[in-house]
Amino acid sequence: MVSGLSEEYLITRKLKKLRNIILTAGLLLACGCATNKQPASVFICTGLKGDAFHLSSTCKGLSDCDGELGEVTIADAIEIGLHPCKICFPKDSIKKFEKNNPGITY
Repeated sequence: MVSGLSEEYLITRKLKKLRNIILTAGLLLACGCATNKQPASVFICTGLKGDAFHLSSTCKGLSDCDGELGEVTIADAIEIGLHPCKICFPKDSIKKFEKNNPGITY
């Protein structure tokens, strides 16, 4: 166990990370991004407010970034627990994923 962190907290974080991986994979498929046209990299905010990855470095979701702008692969973004930006990945693609995967909400 990591010092100072409860087992329940660690399990919750792992489940959240797994949920993000599943949701991201579904969203990429739903929006057509998981094709040969998939971007080689995505953009992230390295500050404390950064919790999503973006398709564009000019996405308005990055406007309140309190750190540096970084460029990583989608796999790396998922690995560190980030989720897809709701601006870059439209709500209708999220709804389509939720409809096809009952019980999983985003």
